Amino acid sequence: MSECYLLEHMPKDISLLKGLRVLKGFVVGMETRKNESCTLDDLAGLTNLVKLCIYTGLRQFPDSRNIVSLGNLTGLRKLTISWGGNAFKPRNDEGSDGSSKTEGSDGEKDGFPRTGGLPLGLEKLDLRYFPTSKTPHWLKVENLNGLSELKRLYIRAGKFSDLGQYQESDSWDWPVKKDVWKVEVLRLRYLPEIEMEWRQVQELFPELVYLEQVGCPRLSLVPCDANGVWRKPN
Repeated sequence: MSECYLLEHMPKDISLLKGLRVLKGFVVGMETRKNESCTLDDLAGLTNLVKLCIYTGLRQFPDSRNIVSLGNLTGLRKLTISWGGNAFKPRNDEGSDGSSKTEGSDGEKDGFPRTGGLPLGLEKLDLRYFPTSKTPHWLKVENLNGLSELKRLYIRAGKFSDLGQYQESDSWDWPVKKDVWKVEVLRLRYLPEIEMEWRQVQELFPELVYLEQVGCPRLSLVPCDANGVWRKPN
C-alpha cells in the first residue's frame, strides 16, 4: 500500500501474514481502536519482514515504546518513516495527535530505554518530512553505534537541522573523542535548516564513499558535482 494517507489504522490480520517480506504504507496513528488495529508490537511475529515503510501523523513518533517494538523486528533490513498531517501542527496544538505536550522532542524525557534501539541488522534508514529541528535521542549517533550494518542514511525534507553533533556545543574541536557514523552512503534532500561544513561531514562520516545533497543551501564547501553528488576518489 502506498500513499493511502486517509487510512487511520491497519487491519490486525496483517500480523497473520507470516511469510510477508515487504510491508509498505503501514500507518501508525492514535490507538483509539487498539483491538482492531495492527500495531508495531503485532509485527514482531513477522520474522521474514525485511522492509518496512511507515506513515504517521504523530509528531513524537517513534517514542520509547515504539523504539522497543521496532527493535523486536530482528529481521528488518530497510526502514522508512514518513511524517505528515498532525505532525506539522504548531507546537501549541500538540497533544491532539496523541503526543505529550511536555515530552521533549529528543525522547529523553519519556524514559527512553538506553539499552534499546533500532534493529541491529538494519542496513538502510530513510526519514522523510522530519517534523522537528532537534535530533531525537534515538537518532543520535552515540545510540546507533551498535548498528554496524547501517550503511545507508537518507533524510528528505522537513525541519531536520543537523545530525545530533552540534546542538549542545558551539565548538567542533571538543577535547573528547566524538562518536561517528558508520554510514557509507548519505543522501540529504531539501533540508534548508541543516548547517554543516564539509570537514564536519567528513569527521562525522569517516567511512563515507557517496554523498548526494540537493536543496541544502547551508551545507557548505562540499566538493559536489553539478548534480550535487560527491564520490570518494579511488
